[in-house]
Amino acid sequence: MVNTKKRNWLVLLCIGTAFMAFGRLTDRQLRQFESEVEIAGVRMDTYRSNKDRKRFERLEINTFQSEDDIDNYDMTRFRMRIVAELTDRDKHTYLIQFDGRAPGDRDSEYTGEDYWNLFIAHGDFERLKVTAHYIQYGIMDGDKFVVLAEDKNKVDEMLGRVRDRTTVLFPGTVYLRHYYIYNDAGLGTSESNPVNIRRLNE
Repeated sequence: MVNTKKRNWLVLLCIGTAFMAFGRLTDRQLRQFESEVEIAGVRMDTYRSNKDRKRFERLEINTFQSEDDIDNYDMTRFRMRIVAELTDRDKHTYLIQFDGRAPGDRDSEYTGEDYWNLFIAHGDFERLKVTAHYIQYGIMDGDKFVVLAEDKNKVDEMLGRVRDRTTVLFPGTVYLRHYYIYNDAGLGTSESNPVNIRRLNE
């Protein structure tokens, strides 16, 4: 049986490593991507479903790409990688790891602005809070992941807790939903229909 503490440390280590073998991307292409891609904002809140009134913690990530000729990007090469720590009412901590691919289809008037919402179901937990996160947005270069932008919050504390004790993976429901902004000729700036992103490490 794999030691849980060791397994979770390996999860964090794999997500937190920026691979330096770029393969098919030239240095010039890499610099161009890095200058055009950013994580524009990250926020956390508690969300209640309109349908069944179930509660979720939501980690919302706003990414932006400033390339004028965005339609020439192969968007399916882009990845969103998230490691997050949850703390419950009794101060127990749990880890979440999510690795998802950007959807390929975009409206022709796509503005380059995307929103990624990680929903974490409260379920039987009376209280949950995202207490640390490490977010990486990047591109696949062959079989290598190249980090273009990242956002960290209390990562050192999260790694310290993983090192010091066994931290379990969150047992509840977690899913990532994505939508983007585009310019509609009749309606002006509009949001696309949200779609669920498949977890790539399943």
